Amino acid sequence: MKNTQILKTAFGFFAGFCSAISAPVQAQDAKKPARIPVAIYEMRSSVSEIQARAATDMFTTALVKTKKFRVMERQRIGDGVAKERDLNAQGITTGDAATKKVKGAGVIFEATISEVSIGKSTSESGISIGGLQIGGGKAEDGMGIDVRVLDAATGEVLDAINVRRAIKSSASSVGGVGALLDNVLAAKGKSTGGFTPDISNKSSARESMDETLRTLIEDAVNQLTQRSGEWELE
Repeated sequence: MKNTQILKTAFGFFAGFCSAISAPVQAQDAKKPARIPVAIYEMRSSVSEIQARAATDMFTTALVKTKKFRVMERQRIGDGVAKERDLNAQGITTGDAATKKVKGAGVIFEATISEVSIGKSTSESGISIGGLQIGGGKAEDGMGIDVRVLDAATGEVLDAINVRRAIKSSASSVGGVGALLDNVLAAKGKSTGGFTPDISNKSSARESMDETLRTLIEDAVNQLTQRSGEWELE
């Protein structure tokens, strides 16, 4: 009897200990905030080098990657979701997708590529030594996007952000190698008779417009993610 009583007491203690451990976890899960259903229809772009549809794809991808929002397809809903529902309504596919409503978005993002400043800042430098010419330069353009956050139920503007980023480019050039050689030989009392070949080289590099745009969009979405807890939806 004593052994049985000891076993019951130990089992009761162990069960209580397990409940105490699991309770905070359950409470924490219950308080986990629900992800906000969001959508973006199409970004607007006034920049000829940037297509609005491609920019919208980038924005949608960035939203999904945060795993903080429930992203509703809107840009190509007629190409994918609508066609699948039509097939289901005709009895061609299994399931009951055609009888269900498409999930609505609580928040709509309105995004605009609002700024591209060409030649925001430029600098050039060069040096000439004995006919050899070496030059270089740097330029910095600017790009920006504005994003507004709309309550889909009321149309109220809940939030707005703007993000800016520099687009850097550089160039270098070398020339006059033949002239330098002529001058060196002339200093030694020699001459090539004016047939010294010249060598020149120019190179330039510029950050990709698409790469800059993607970075801008990801920065904007990160800001929106951090501020989403402040949005008061109807």
